[in-house]
Amino acid sequence: MKKTNSFWGILFIIIGIVVLLERYTSIELPNIGQLWPLFLLIPGLIFEISYFSTRKNPGVLVPGGILTILGLLFLFEIMTNWGYTKYTWPVYLLAVAFGLLQLYIFDKRDSGLLIPIGILTIVAISSYTTFFWGWSILHILKLKWIFPVVLIVAGLLILAQNSRKA
Repeated sequence: MKKTNSFWGILFIIIGIVVLLERYTSIELPNIGQLWPLFLLIPGLIFEISYFSTRKNPGVLVPGGILTILGLLFLFEIMTNWGYTKYTWPVYLLAVAFGLLQLYIFDKRDSGLLIPIGILTIVAISSYTTFFWGWSILHILKLKWIFPVVLIVAGLLILAQNSRKA
């Protein structure tokens, strides 16, 4: 009972300090519209920590992995003003695959889990949008020259193999 009271007491003090800082200083703190992904990320991390600290109940890794990945994704989306949403949708599928993969690795390695993991991963990776997601990352990193160079190298390799056979 005392730990619960201490938690709430500390939480109220922190919230009070934050409100005072925001109202009476020029410090601009993020608002709930920017921090709402923490409501996914924090429970996800708690699930992850609860398993890895006790090594009991690996079932918590599934929601832990999903919530952690989605919380990180939404934080990224907010920081980039949702500019990459049309490219990041496969991460929703990969989040579920990641949670299941953790269960597979840290539990009894039930091979039945590999089917949904594989399906989700293949659909996410082979999607039409994922190609453009990778292309947009290359564009952002100013590496848009890679694709044509890969095509040229592949063509040269094909020609070299054909000349050896002839």
